[in-house]
Order: sequence, then structure tokens, then C-alpha cells
Amino acid sequence: MAVPKQKKSKSRTRQGRAHLAVKPAAAVKTATGLRLSHRVDPDTGKYRGREVVKPKD
Repeated sequence: MAVPKQKKSKSRTRQGRAHLAVKPAAAVKTATGLRLSHRVDPDTGKYRGREVVKPKD
């Protein structure tokens, strides 16, 4: 089994974690306003052009 010869420094550890930060959610502009991507539009009840739930009254 491979074993590291030297301890990883704090700097190297933090550099490796640089891409793990939480990113803001992606919003998509629709005719009724903004909504989160990969989610049903609550106003129209549609997802990818198809009605999947009853629209909000």
C-alpha cells in the first residue's frame, strides 16, 4: 500500500479543497420570472415544456 513520505502542508491541503466551496444555485429565466434549474415552474406547472403538475391558481 502506498504511504506518503512527507506530511502534506496546510497550504497544499487547502489548495486541494479549493474546488469544494458551495456554489450559488443556478436560476433560469422564464416567462413568469426566475426559477431554479431542474425544477418544476410553480406558476405554470411545467417542466421541460410538459405539464407535470396542476398549475397554481
